[in-house]
Amino acid sequence: MTKANEVLNLWQDDVNDMIMYRGVKSGNPDKIGGPSFFSSEEEFAKTNGKTSAFKLNVKNPKIIDKRTWSDSVGSWDNMRPDAQKMLVKSLRDEGFDSVVCDYETMWLAFVIDPNRTKLV
Repeated sequence: MTKANEVLNLWQDDVNDMIMYRGVKSGNPDKIGGPSFFSSEEEFAKTNGKTSAFKLNVKNPKIIDKRTWSDSVGSWDNMRPDAQKMLVKSLRDEGFDSVVCDYETMWLAFVIDPNRTKLV
């Protein structure tokens, strides 16, 4: 196993082992119907509204740094449904099921498939 694969497996295991929170402005945060954003910090997730706790089961996350998250995945532009569709297509085309970022104070994730999440 290469060093890059070792790091990827550690990050993937970390994210899959922790509780992640999803916040929604309206509706039930327990119900996921498509791609969703998650945070390891409930207070941060609450900035979007009501929260629910989940465990993730990502298999092939794209690991990115804080700057890349802020400039792309986490930008306000990607909160629009049309932009999210383009992001999902791009990730699928590259073979990823999610994007994961160690944001220094918390973990952030964007998961494409709701079946890769479990309500806890």
